[in-house]
Amino acid sequence: MKKQYLLLAMIFGAVVSTTACKKCQTCSKTGQDDFEVCREGVYNTPQLYNAYIKALEDDGYDCN
Repeated sequence: MKKQYLLLAMIFGAVVSTTACKKCQTCSKTGQDDFEVCREGVYNTPQLYNAYIKALEDDGYDCN
């Protein structure tokens, strides 16, 4: 049982660390100019940055 929890924790850590490493994303929408959103400055916490990216994607933007 401990091995399963350890494996799950390692997988979760890997997913979170790769998501958190992305400091800037370019967002685009058909008919709109592309723009870059960076975590540095305004969105200095991962939670704020991820919430803003999710809000953009919910509004139809494609952020990579």
